[in-house]
Amino acid sequence: MRRPLYRYRLDADGQSGKTSPVTAVLAIVGCGARLEIALGGEFAPAPGVVVLSGPTPRSELVVAAIDLLLRSAGLDPSELTKVLATRGPGSFTGIRVALATAQGLARALGCPACGLPSLAVLAARSPGGRRVAVQGARRGFVYRQTFEERQGQLEAVDEPRLEEVAALAQLPDPVVAAEGLQLPEGVRRALPVR
Repeated sequence: MRRPLYRYRLDADGQSGKTSPVTAVLAIVGCGARLEIALGGEFAPAPGVVVLSGPTPRSELVVAAIDLLLRSAGLDPSELTKVLATRGPGSFTGIRVALATAQGLARALGCPACGLPSLAVLAARSPGGRRVAVQGARRGFVYRQTFEERQGQLEAVDEPRLEEVAALAQLPDPVVAAEGLQLPEGVRRALPVR
């Protein structure tokens, strides 16, 4: 049975009590050269993040990283309110690991799971108006998609497409690139990733 996490309040007159349940969201980003696992929500002032990279099979480390994040936050897995995972485009193996882990965990805990487009997740890391999110696709190609912030909401301007890396230098908009992706000279970079 799921046990919700609650926020407690203490009024000025000393009265206390439970308020509404607090959100605790686990996110797994697995579309690039590294796999990122983040835990955030109203229970903490800043999210916890674990980054897995290198030749070690990531699937063997994901559950341990999730456990580390939950323990560090003082949360039981049953207190998760949602599990998110990127669904591509990007690395097939990373996407498979992220989605399978998210779905298995959500089913076991009885909480919702949701797939997010990797290029939108990447674009959301950089503040500001219009920008192009870019994810490696191998052999000199990238996946790219343009986004624009309108009234505080990030919106896709076009559909994801496959393009040669060299063509990025011709883009008028700043680029938000996945970690480790080598960009050609002349590419305007978006503000630092947050």
